[in-house]
Amino acid sequence: MTDMSMIAALFGGIQQGLSAAQAVLSMKTSAEVGVKIAEVVDRLHATQQQITALLERHAALVQKNGVLEKKLGRISQFKNQKKRYLLTDLGPDAYAYTLDPAHQGVQPLHSACAHCYQQGEIQILQFDRYESQFKVLSCQACKAEIKFPHGITADLVTTRRRTGSITDGY
Repeated sequence: MTDMSMIAALFGGIQQGLSAAQAVLSMKTSAEVGVKIAEVVDRLHATQQQITALLERHAALVQKNGVLEKKLGRISQFKNQKKRYLLTDLGPDAYAYTLDPAHQGVQPLHSACAHCYQQGEIQILQFDRYESQFKVLSCQACKAEIKFPHGITADLVTTRRRTGSITDGY
């Protein structure tokens, strides 16, 4: 019997050793799992930061796209309006773009600032004052002033077109 009890004790010892080994193995596995979980969490955090940066960039691009679409709309609108105006010689060194009577429609005849017109804007010249023998029109946007002789009426200003000469290349 002693042999059996010794075998049983030995078997119990082996079982305890296996249990201890499994406990150590599970502790080692838990530590490895913990390390891997930490790596995954770090990767997820880095990915989250990249996604946040991409979302911020996307929002900035959407905003820039909106600005560019508005600008494109203004350019397209100006191209359509531009066809309705003619460069007009108002007198000595006085030029403006005037509404072509053929395209007048319901708008009153008027003159637009040449400087603003070249910048893609149509700004109507407003009467400002009389200066000696000249009438002065001014642009409210760029503050340009156009002087032309008193004798030219508003109707003549909008219908008198610039004609070229040999010396000026027009």
